[in-house]
Amino acid sequence: MATGHEQWLEQGDVYALGALDGQELKDLEAHLASGCAICEAYIREVRESLLLLHRAITPFEPSSAAKSLIFDQIAGDKKIVPITAVQSKRTRIWQKWWKPSPRASSAS
Repeated sequence: MATGHEQWLEQGDVYALGALDGQELKDLEAHLASGCAICEAYIREVRESLLLLHRAITPFEPSSAAKSLIFDQIAGDKKIVPITAVQSKRTRIWQKWWKPSPRASSAS
């Protein structure tokens, strides 16, 4: 059921994260100031959900290689390392069973 608030509710998600800015922020705050109970309740629910989100995520310690790569990029070392250089040297599964067709090589 359409409430006529779809635009406001979409912006409400971004607003609850604190990431809405510019004219959209001004427009949404004016809408909220007009006393819209639907949008106020929605934003309140989104904020409450965001406060609980940290409980749903299991923190983990990144590997030292990942930390090093991230810190190197932050420090300005924008060198791109191909993923194959980071992966183990094992053959990809598809390479074990895939063989080019003899017709494909004789067709050229």
